[in-house]
Amino acid sequence: PEHLDADQVQTNMVYLTGIDAPRLIDRLREHGVLAGAMDASTVRLVTHADVDTDDCRRAADVLRRVLASRES
Repeated sequence: PEHLDADQVQTNMVYLTGIDAPRLIDRLREHGVLAGAMDASTVRLVTHADVDTDDCRRAADVLRRVLASRES
């Protein structure tokens, strides 16, 4: 969806589809963000008990920058 209502989310997993999964995973890893490929065009991001709010914000910022840079 274009918009995510965070108050309605009840999972610690986010899936990104329709993307070059191996390339995105490599780019995220370069910035210290780990993700996994479900298949060639699906990336899964998962938080764990040791991941805090600041970590999530940093990962989201890295993801935004990486995705924006691939569009330029």
